[in-house]
Amino acid sequence: MKEYSEEEKEKYVRGFKKCTLTLYDYAREMNIRPEELKQWLKEDNGSALFGKIEMSDIVRTPVSTSTSRTAIKFESKNIKIELKENYDKVLLMNLMEVLLNVK
Repeated sequence: MKEYSEEEKEKYVRGFKKCTLTLYDYAREMNIRPEELKQWLKEDNGSALFGKIEMSDIVRTPVSTSTSRTAIKFESKNIKIELKENYDKVLLMNLMEVLLNVK
């Protein structure tokens, strides 16, 4: 396991906060362990994922479309998203962009 200097940790934390990648994608790109990045973020501001949505934590829930006309439902501990049939994909993409870039 590689030892990182404080300067390297700060560089990775700053880079993550400026990017739009998920924690896991950013860690993979930077060739660092996600657990280490999470810890550095916690040390930096007390909250590793505040303002970010970790997509790997979202689970797909099967939904009966016969009564609700819901095509897709995603749910995590604090977020629930239901997409009805013929939903506006451009609107969803814009919404996700806003949510992922919250600082």
